[in-house]
Amino acid sequence: MGGQETETLAGLAIDSTGAAWIGGSTTSTDMRASPNAYQASSGGSASPQVTYTDGYLAKINPQGTALLYGTKYRLTVTTAV
Repeated sequence: MGGQETETLAGLAIDSTGAAWIGGSTTSTDMRASPNAYQASSGGSASPQVTYTDGYLAKINPQGTALLYGTKYRLTVTTAV
């Protein structure tokens, strides 16, 4: 999805128009979101010891060349040791 950190795919579905819906999780703060995103920015982190993981949902056009919808959802907080 274009982020500089880790994106993990958890699910993929093709709708009746041929568009692909993908969902998963990301630790990237720079992953793309669409203008109509539910949550465009990442959870962020105020400390290098804390990693925020966001869920994401994206819709890709049938040709696989354009992001039609992309959003993040705040998931969990993991503290590094």
